[in-house]
Amino acid sequence: MESIINRIIQLLRIKNPLAAKKLLNNLRYFDNRHNEFTQYYLGNYIRYLEHSGLTIDFGVNCYVKLLNDMMWQRAQFIESGRYCNDSFISVDRAVYDNKSVMEYHMHGLLLAQFLWPDQYQRFTFFYDHLRNYRPVKNYLEIGAGHGLYISAARELLADAEQFDLVDVSATSLNLSKALLENKSIFFHHRDIFDFAPNYQYDFITIGEVIEHLEEPMKMLNRIMALLKDDGTVYLTTPVNAPMIDHIYLFSTIDEIRTLIGKSGFVIKEESTAISENIDYTKALELKIPIMYAAFIKKAIKQT
Repeated sequence: MESIINRIIQLLRIKNPLAAKKLLNNLRYFDNRHNEFTQYYLGNYIRYLEHSGLTIDFGVNCYVKLLNDMMWQRAQFIESGRYCNDSFISVDRAVYDNKSVMEYHMHGLLLAQFLWPDQYQRFTFFYDHLRNYRPVKNYLEIGAGHGLYISAARELLADAEQFDLVDVSATSLNLSKALLENKSIFFHHRDIFDFAPNYQYDFITIGEVIEHLEEPMKMLNRIMALLKDDGTVYLTTPVNAPMIDHIYLFSTIDEIRTLIGKSGFVIKEESTAISENIDYTKALELKIPIMYAAFIKKAIKQT
């Protein structure tokens, strides 16, 4: 059976030869589980496409559009030193509430999870360490994305009783719902600030969300209220990563750590991954995207 990665490479050679070349180069940075994860998760995605009358060609087209968006956003970022967006309302109108844009954006990002080493490392960090924070009875994920993380959580946290997924985008939520069929997950189309469950959570995942906000601190305060005192949060956010829906710019990893501390959390484990094969200092100098991920818990109050 031809691997999914090889199929994607063949399509990229036609649609975006430079992206195909970069993907071939990236293969050396993946671990020996990459093919297994790709065949499983992207295999499920391809079955969803086929059920919808589409093929992987559609997904690759979305991925190419994502790359084109990123190239333009990066050019503007390098010139101005800031992200193009400064308002959640404008991003909501242009992206989250725009079905055609949100659709290709989410499909492109799903492929990127297994085509970009930094995104793949973010996923494996979650996958390899999540079990360390059991027991988990109630699990919440803020930002549905494409459902990858909650799918893995459903697999790894077999004893959990409640899985909730909250997102402001109907398009994103519907994609996740289709990919997560029969996974016993509750889907909530609403703003997390309007979401009011009658219980707190043992575990909350918020992957690449706070950079989409004008004030990330407010989100961490909201998470603090939703989390049990002994609960855990898996938080990820990037440094210097312009995208069509990014608002808040983190310029260094220390800025993220400072925000976490000021919000009343402590870092238990963390991981950083640079999108290019260079060191951290050089990445900051060139404003190359850096992915940060951490398992965090509430700081223990001294009495």
